[in-house]
Amino acid sequence: MKPLPVAQDVELLWQRLRQAPEQAGLWMALSQAYAADGLDWQAGVAARQALALDPARRSQAPGSASRGKGAVDAAGGVAEPRHSPARAMLQPTQGLADALPALRLLEAELQGRMGDAQGQFATLQQAIAAQAELRRGIASESGQAQVQASASASAMASSLALSALHVGDLSADRLTALHRSLCAPLEAAAPPQNSFANPRSAGRRLRVGWMAVGLPPAIQPLLLPWLKRIDRSKFELIVYHSGLAQDQGLQACADRWWAVNALDDAGLQRLIVADGVDLLVDLAGHHPGNRLGLFARRAAPVQLSFLGYPHSTGLASIDWWVGDQVVSPAEHAPLFCEGIAQLPGSLLAWWPDGDQALPAPRHAKAAVVFGSFSEAIQLSPHCVALWARVLRAVPGSQLLLSAASLGDETVQSWFKARFEAQGVAAERVTMYGDRGSAGVAQAHGEVDIVLDPTPFNGSASTLQALWMGVPVVTLTGGYAASRLGASLLRTLGQPGWVAEDEDAYVATALRLARDAATWRQCRARLREQFLGSALCDLDGHARQVEALFRRMWAQHCAGGGARLLRSETA
Repeated sequence: MKPLPVAQDVELLWQRLRQAPEQAGLWMALSQAYAADGLDWQAGVAARQALALDPARRSQAPGSASRGKGAVDAAGGVAEPRHSPARAMLQPTQGLADALPALRLLEAELQGRMGDAQGQFATLQQAIAAQAELRRGIASESGQAQVQASASASAMASSLALSALHVGDLSADRLTALHRSLCAPLEAAAPPQNSFANPRSAGRRLRVGWMAVGLPPAIQPLLLPWLKRIDRSKFELIVYHSGLAQDQGLQACADRWWAVNALDDAGLQRLIVADGVDLLVDLAGHHPGNRLGLFARRAAPVQLSFLGYPHSTGLASIDWWVGDQVVSPAEHAPLFCEGIAQLPGSLLAWWPDGDQALPAPRHAKAAVVFGSFSEAIQLSPHCVALWARVLRAVPGSQLLLSAASLGDETVQSWFKARFEAQGVAAERVTMYGDRGSAGVAQAHGEVDIVLDPTPFNGSASTLQALWMGVPVVTLTGGYAASRLGASLLRTLGQPGWVAEDEDAYVATALRLARDAATWRQCRARLREQFLGSALCDLDGHARQVEALFRRMWAQHCAGGGARLLRSETA
């Protein structure tokens, strides 16, 4: 690999990128130049663009091992900046914003940190249009340049798909159509599907491959506790990972363990076929760093999407989407390119990380505090408007928000202005930035009722709140990402906290607020209920996953064709 350019002048690098936007080395040099100036946020975005073009350059990303300045995190996302995202846009690059799609990605990253899902979605559409223009400009270039440009376009398409789930004004049908259209180029470019030599024997030990490249860090707590309990005499587990330190937790679950970042889709496909994988599990969906191009090529007889992405991927080459009766009911089959495979109870099982003692009860006469510990991108204007209705319905109540980017004063001002526009005084809303896992757990002691965001529900954040003894109000939506909360609360045995429309959401929050003094004394009781539910039954969940995998394999052995594996308890 050629050494990186030594030039550290940001404006010069942008000028060079205008002429050669497909050059991963220039993007990485730009990342290093940003990092040298302490502009961590831009450094991360530039590094992500470099890695989309050439994943082998990961070791060159500033701070990639320590998540220091300019770091790209293990999911391919951008580490939290030390500077205000609103002040972080560089003057030398502002005039190029319409010329280079990556500057649209910078803008989209800023909008996500400020909870502007609609703006982010529009900006990403502009980035894709600009990228298409660049691809037409290099149509006559070398095959490698075209491959790199195609990889960048695929990464942008996935960013748009993920952003769309947060917007709130896209119908379920439109979301499905969007995902299908974004994946169509991947499927069109894929070579004919392989035939596989795997023995079609339903009762033998099955080899399950887990594609952990691009696995969002938040998904690991939802995967590792029960994956360790899979019966290894009946299932051989092979993990394909990114080679980053954060993947090490998966190693204890693996019979075989492959770092695959240096492999392109064709090379990775050959490895998986040589491993004899029977079922290949995608854990990333459209998250940064995903390998959906591999799944479009098909690398195993049975392919499935599980845990990492709360929507149909849009790839027909993925055979199954694993959900449950609430998250993915049978009547939602037209919303999935994949077949629906339902687990009994909830899609999710969880166990707390470390000793998390219950906080002391709040004073019986203290003002009611609603709270959210979800990321800012989930707090869309639509969600803010709904929560403002709740605050107006409970006079004197307050709202506590905690998310990584909310530690920035500019972001706080942005959100306070939104609430003020909805008739909620700014002083009623308190915001905190990153508190660390232990700090977040104890911060639940400051909250009486957690408000689940909509349309993109919480998952780990909801489980954490219930474990800390805090009731949660959720709104059931029309697609998987907006039905996670309903699945968790129904599995817990609290269907009364699940609202079917916005009026019911406000009424449920009001009912819980009126009884806040009682709930403050009942945290231990709610934790006991949580411990006794299927949400904490890790062994039972592992057995259910094993049984579902067996049913998928049996369908394959019988010739396939089924589009629904109903929950065995349905």
